[in-house]
Amino acid sequence: MTISHSKTLLVILQNAWGVNAEYYPAYEIDSFANSVTGRRLRMALPDNCKVVITNASMQIGDTADSVFPPDIEHVRAAINHCKPSVILACGVVAQQAIHQIEPNVPVISMWHPAHRCFSKMMAEAVKCELEGLL
Repeated sequence: MTISHSKTLLVILQNAWGVNAEYYPAYEIDSFANSVTGRRLRMALPDNCKVVITNASMQIGDTADSVFPPDIEHVRAAINHCKPSVILACGVVAQQAIHQIEPNVPVISMWHPAHRCFSKMMAEAVKCELEGLL
């Protein structure tokens, strides 16, 4: 059986840190796939869709606690480019961006996957909610 990936899930994270300027978050990149964020995020992602991941800010931090304000135009461009069926906003910075943009698609919010309050139970609940929307 072939799974149709006709619907797109846009995942918005915070910002990258400790990587080069050309970095972007994707499971094809080992540093993302093997990171705490990548491993934990995977638990919340359904299999029944295409997943596109972006950061709310393209600035690169020096440390894990680096936080930058959202780049609204970058997030808006990501939404316009991938035309998602659903958006998953991970963490406060991503949620701030979505609040300012108010896209015309369903938005699910959750803790950032690297946040200390993120749990397997939360990931499973988000995954079920996303599957119902996709």
